[in-house]
Amino acid sequence: MNIAKRRWCALIAVLLLLSGCYWIYGRYRAKQNLAKVEALARELAPEQARKLPEQQRRELFKQLQTAMRQLSPAQRGQMFQMQRQKRTEEMKRVLQLPKRQQLAHLDKEIKQSEERRRRFEQMQKANGGMRPGGGPPGFPRGNGRSPPTDPAQREQRAKQRLDRSTAEERAVSSEYRKLLNDRRAQLGLPQSPGRR
Repeated sequence: MNIAKRRWCALIAVLLLLSGCYWIYGRYRAKQNLAKVEALARELAPEQARKLPEQQRRELFKQLQTAMRQLSPAQRGQMFQMQRQKRTEEMKRVLQLPKRQQLAHLDKEIKQSEERRRRFEQMQKANGGMRPGGGPPGFPRGNGRSPPTDPAQREQRAKQRLDRSTAEERAVSSEYRKLLNDRRAQLGLPQSPGRR
């Protein structure tokens, strides 16, 4: 074998070794990022988040957003799927509770939802009618990633949400939303805004 062929073989071997190292590092970083997102999500779970001061909660949420952006699309999908499954299991649990406990849970959720709505309205008034993310209603938020306003884009997103959910998740969510809205009506409140 002449020297030129040996050099080419050595160069190819080095490139393959570097590619392998980069691939292994990427997998390691991806697992680290996913673990960081999971830890932040646990800290921001409703039970824990309520105990935190508002400023700390906002900072943790910003960290979660940054960490989520570092995940691959597949990891984000996996993370959202885990959150949907957890939420579905919680809704199933509530649906199986005795009526009195069920109403107590719904009342607690409604109270928290109304408190969030009031805080949002107060922040909006404090910002001179601007949304807390920046910009007046109907304009993109400060991060530039507002939901699409084009009907075709909205329909496309709705189809994507349906594709990502299971029939069981949709059935449980529908039953839970009906129960929640029935309770809101009993309390003299409008239906809960949200996806149908």
